[in-house]
Amino acid sequence: MSIQIDEFSLAVSEILDGYAEDIQEAVAQAVEETGTKALKTVKAKSPVRKGKGGGRYKKGWRIKKERSGVLGTQAQVTVYNKTDGPLVHLLENGHQKAG
Repeated sequence: MSIQIDEFSLAVSEILDGYAEDIQEAVAQAVEETGTKALKTVKAKSPVRKGKGGGRYKKGWRIKKERSGVLGTQAQVTVYNKTDGPLVHLLENGHQKAG
């Protein structure tokens, strides 16, 4: 393939644009895979209360994947607990006692 010198900058620009899109897609997929792994880890390490209703906290974990940007190349993943959201900080840090 041969190109004229005045078309060189356009050809390089097209190649770099294609490369940037490939990299953005790869990063977006890596973000989604990491979010899925984080969800599995959180579910595995969540405490389960014995008795009736046990496991509700563990079963409440969800993942929310969002794509934005041009052609949906920017990914964002949020791991959250749908059933017991306000309980999360207590189970991580414990209750603070008076005095």
